Amino acid sequence: MNEVMCEFFRISNAENSEKSLSVRKYLGAAVLNNITRLTFGKRFMNWEGVLDDQGLEFQAIAAERLKLASSLATAMHISWLRWMFPLEEEAFAKHLARQDRLTRVIMEEHSATRHKSGGTAQRHFVDALLTLREKYDLSEVTIIGLLWDMIAAGRDTTAVSVEWAMAEVIKNPRVQQKVQEELDRVVGYERVMTESDFSNLPYLECVTKEAMRLHPPTPLMLPHKAKSNVKIYGDDIPKGSNVHVNV
Repeated sequence: MNEVMCEFFRISNAENSEKSLSVRKYLGAAVLNNITRLTFGKRFMNWEGVLDDQGLEFQAIAAERLKLASSLATAMHISWLRWMFPLEEEAFAKHLARQDRLTRVIMEEHSATRHKSGGTAQRHFVDALLTLREKYDLSEVTIIGLLWDMIAAGRDTTAVSVEWAMAEVIKNPRVQQKVQEELDRVVGYERVMTESDFSNLPYLECVTKEAMRLHPPTPLMLPHKAKSNVKIYGDDIPKGSNVHVNV
């Protein structure tokens, strides 16, 4: 959350001439930059808050991925209605080809940078996967899929969680004041908070956990599938059923 907040303020300050601030917009940009830095070791957005060509393509692919995933909901959960919701196989194929094309270009750029630096460049998630490629027999398709799973799982969930936390803190001025006092005392004004500070910020940790309790990033969790016929709290769950847990 620390890195997201720092990136958030950097991007929002770059466009401080705007009269209104769309928190979700800037949080989304901050999260995108942090995730791409973790996965590929690069930003798609510059210091003025402008996306480059790869960033625009990346954003378009992410939006299309979400759209296609949501179109499966009815067909997945009500099997006898699947004939009304045929899978757009051509659209899925085009989307995957577009996603693979962009990811391969970024991976090639990353490999070229590491080779040029003699292997001394900072390592990122893509390096870890490439290093484990032979050991675990990871195909290129698997590596690309894992990279996009990380990006898709972390982008909106992080932005939404931070937005809810900020909203709850603003609604509770007493809590906001105590968090600020703790940060001022432990971190101060001359440096950025680091991971080593966390153990000295118990109140901030409690506020973060309470915000996530009130507003879990995935309130219905990820879908699970019943492996056998089971009974839960008196309800019969047939084998093969998709199950959502309301946390």
